[in-house]
Amino acid sequence: TTQARTRDGIQKKLNEILAVGKKSKKFVQKLVEGKEVQLEYDKLESDEEGRTWVYVYMAFVSSDKSEAAPEYFFRDKDVFVNASIVKSGYASPLIVPPNTKHSRLFKQLFAEAKFTKKGLWE
Repeated sequence: TTQARTRDGIQKKLNEILAVGKKSKKFVQKLVEGKEVQLEYDKLESDEEGRTWVYVYMAFVSSDKSEAAPEYFFRDKDVFVNASIVKSGYASPLIVPPNTKHSRLFKQLFAEAKFTKKGLWE
């Protein structure tokens, strides 16, 4: 029936979204887990829905020579974690004014990730 096909389609889409979320979470954990980070706020620290908006930076120190360097460096030494996640294809930017400090960068990196089929776009 049409209802069953619709329900199956919704379930399939939900399963795809959950799988994508798990891949993204794994990528971010590997990038930052156990590492010291610095936080930087834009104009607003949180929105009306209680979400915190922050830019995350960390120094790149690799103890494992097989570990790949993050995708995006900022000021030539710090890893800009937010940008690395987008450029690697594991996030879509959500620009919420007035927090627009890096919006052009995020849009550019997102377009590159999609075009080169990185991360979730493979």
